[in-house]
Amino acid sequence: MSVRAAVVVGCACVVAFGGPIARAASEPGGSAPPPLVEAPSCAAPTGEVPVIDLREGQTLVSFDVPAITRLQLAAGGSVAAVATNTGCAPRSGDVFVVVPSEGVDGRAASAEERAAALSLAGAGDWREPATWHTVV
Repeated sequence: MSVRAAVVVGCACVVAFGGPIARAASEPGGSAPPPLVEAPSCAAPTGEVPVIDLREGQTLVSFDVPAITRLQLAAGGSVAAVATNTGCAPRSGDVFVVVPSEGVDGRAASAEERAAALSLAGAGDWREPATWHTVV
């Protein structure tokens, strides 16, 4: 199997704020949320690597690193923090995983947890992969 990682250059995005972010911006004296800032290009799968001629002794090695969104939950079960490995905010096509603490294997996120992460993570600076973003 041969897969390679690449980037998508450019993104036309429309961001709609909902939930606590929208309330904070609309309440009297509430401050607007920080703008959404992402890497100039987000990691994205590129499909199969083209077949190339290898010389004797050469080996083609390639791999796929899936876009992963990690979630930490608050004591009550709501999404408390979100991190991605792409340099961009969570996307619906990401693999969503709930991790109990840093460095511990997690479980697949439920549909409700995925939806909450997508709706609550529409602002902030996402350029640094693996950085936790506290949900407001």
